Amino acid sequence: ADRSMLLAAFETIQARCWDALRAAAEPGSAPPSNAVATSQPLDGLGPSRVYLQELEQAFTDVDLEELGATWDTVLGIYTQMMQDHVKRTLGLHRRRVEAYLVAFESGSCIKQLAVSEQFSPYQLARMLVEEWYRKHKGEQLHKKGISRLMRYPERIEDERLRLCVADCIDSDPCLSPFHDRLREAAGEEYEFILERKLRCLGVAFQSEHQLRKLGMAKTPDVKLDVPIGVRRRDGSTMALHWIDSKAMFGSPSSHRQNRAQFEGYVNRFGPGLVLYWFGFVEELDVDPTVLLLQDLPSELVVLGS
Repeated sequence: ADRSMLLAAFETIQARCWDALRAAAEPGSAPPSNAVATSQPLDGLGPSRVYLQELEQAFTDVDLEELGATWDTVLGIYTQMMQDHVKRTLGLHRRRVEAYLVAFESGSCIKQLAVSEQFSPYQLARMLVEEWYRKHKGEQLHKKGISRLMRYPERIEDERLRLCVADCIDSDPCLSPFHDRLREAAGEEYEFILERKLRCLGVAFQSEHQLRKLGMAKTPDVKLDVPIGVRRRDGSTMALHWIDSKAMFGSPSSHRQNRAQFEGYVNRFGPGLVLYWFGFVEELDVDPTVLLLQDLPSELVVLGS
């Protein structure tokens, strides 16, 4: 019931994603801006103008099915790569923020600056808002104050900065508030799918919400009332006590970031299952206490019944 991907296939997709990132940074590759200022808070899940033409172009000659992937898998890997890249280079761009503000005030577009530097348009816009208020208003904005302006860009005092910030929010495919809301919505959707499947299979469980009501902290999405048995790839049956739902692709970096979380569940409840709904790298499924799958198996054994 799972779709795992060999590490070599994952690295092939990563290389193509980097090709797309480099292509986007070439002069003249970024599309023209047609942004308009928004007068509404960015609360809805409305359309977002994201520019992923270079990513599509990089995969025109790749048979994703042969690699064990789908386009959703590619988007998930690309998003994770961009997020990791931004985290690694954030300090470097913070040190350059004064030069970026000079370039902006000389007529450069924030989004074009971000693309040319292979950086997040949203994150660069956020840094420039902070720097603009420090330079022109003598204000050292706190994190909450910056977040408020990025959520309500119509409150930014400078008109051109306001327009550019709105454009960056609308066009960042990986790190904008719009993407964060999509990720949260996807997480809730797949938790609902997991719970519905368990009910259809007649498996008794407690949801994360129910466990929190009991005062438990750092709980998995599902704690099983009675362990279930699931077959591993080697044919052995593994007893599972909990299930955690991840609406993402299980890459080496993302799995490494989540490892401490899974170990905590194992220490509290015993072995469990992690569902990477968008696939995962097969070589990661080596922990004898944490089974990785892409979907819930249709055949489960309720142990002790």
